[in-house]
Amino acid sequence: MTVWPDLYRVRAASACEIPSPSEGAHAHESLDQYQAQRQTIRQLPQAVAACASAACQSMAGGIGDRVTLSMGTLHGTRYVGQLMSLILQTSGMSGLDPLLFVYYSPQVVTAVVSQGLGISGETCTLVGETADLQAFQAGTRLLFLGRSDLAIVGAWDFPELIVEYGCEEVSSPAIAIPGTSQILIIDRPPPLGSTAEDAVGYTSRPRWIAPNDVTATAISSLVKNEWGMPLDTITEVYVQHSLGINMSAVIKACEHLGCSEINVCSQSGLHALGTMKNLMETEPCGRWLIISERADGGCLITLNTGREAFKR
Repeated sequence: MTVWPDLYRVRAASACEIPSPSEGAHAHESLDQYQAQRQTIRQLPQAVAACASAACQSMAGGIGDRVTLSMGTLHGTRYVGQLMSLILQTSGMSGLDPLLFVYYSPQVVTAVVSQGLGISGETCTLVGETADLQAFQAGTRLLFLGRSDLAIVGAWDFPELIVEYGCEEVSSPAIAIPGTSQILIIDRPPPLGSTAEDAVGYTSRPRWIAPNDVTATAISSLVKNEWGMPLDTITEVYVQHSLGINMSAVIKACEHLGCSEINVCSQSGLHALGTMKNLMETEPCGRWLIISERADGGCLITLNTGREAFKR
């Protein structure tokens, strides 16, 4: 029988786009070309809070009292920093908004989500390349330690602002880039073999592999030894691409697992959570690995399964 230590049940999931108003929507206010971006950033905390609220509302019986919250983001305040730099070069000091950072600070977003959901338990904010999986790891760890009955984990981000700089001025004006947020609600599952109708899917606690240990053997042994899963049951592998990725080890690991489907995704602070949500909703009978690589060559790995696959 398959035995998964530290197995967690995904009870609900939600994904939302952060509103990105066009410049035309503000034309009557005689505002400059960056008003759309500023307005998007001001809407960020409430947009992420609405995404979390949508996930909570989809759960029968509500979220209860012993709830923790962990949120992650890749770019942190970089988007605002890039925007302010552009404004300084094109409009001078008069174009800056001195309070813009208040809306985009990662801790502020977490606080607004917590307040909106009425969470009194522990909260944390992560920033970095694997921020979403680190937020997920924090949530599963708190569940494992018995410090919560339910963990809300999430991530949000904007793509980096892509701007071409000329010799003396910006040659391409900034554009409003839509951001996205992902929320998962997880708890400890009931005993193996019980009904699973109230779950979106199941996932393991993320496992960390140090840079020097990222080998095909290490990856495949997680599946076989720690998770007790037959090697030939993995349907797909999803890899978050980064500069330090050891793709040769990943490819060899997939050969060990008998899996020919390798999906390489672009770097994003919410790649893993988004992939989990989409696969659990569209492939209820599948089993897949999600590998989030860090720039230093280490990685976080989760083993995931759709609701029906776990019941088997």
